[in-house]
Amino acid sequence: MKLGKGDKVRIKQTGEGAEIIQVIDAFLAIVETFDGQIEVNAQQVEPFASSDSRKKDFGQIEFIVKQSVQKKQAPETLDDFNKRKNKFHYELDLHADALLQDVDQRSHEELLSIQISRFKNYLEQAIALRIQRVTIIHGIGSGRLKSEVENILSNHSQVRSYSNSYHPNYGMGATEVKLR
Repeated sequence: MKLGKGDKVRIKQTGEGAEIIQVIDAFLAIVETFDGQIEVNAQQVEPFASSDSRKKDFGQIEFIVKQSVQKKQAPETLDDFNKRKNKFHYELDLHADALLQDVDQRSHEELLSIQISRFKNYLEQAIALRIQRVTIIHGIGSGRLKSEVENILSNHSQVRSYSNSYHPNYGMGATEVKLR
């Protein structure tokens, strides 16, 4: 099955919907999700379909590559950059039920993998937008997600500091991150 720019897809790992915004080649594209743009390969997506038809086999997915000469994209203007920065959410809720609809159908390992992936993507977006401070809401739970988040933060060169002190809205279930 061939998909192109503007087609709606579902990311298999997370189940979230996205729209193809750029096709790089027959097996690589950039999609827009609710929290930003990500690069995906054809095996990571399926055509967006209602939940009752998700079991259908769509065969091998390929992206439609336009044969015409594509214009080079103009560099982003300061105004465009500021618009993207103004849309950025300074808090990321990593609770599984805030990220996914089918939480009860996924293993703990799969949920943790999705949460960490979403966190890494969010952190890179914040850095690219030169955000100075963000709050990561991880909850208290067993502490595994918090530990994974702190491990990534402690090894990231663009993280100036982070703190898991009491927060008036989240108690001890959030980490404040200061970026360079």
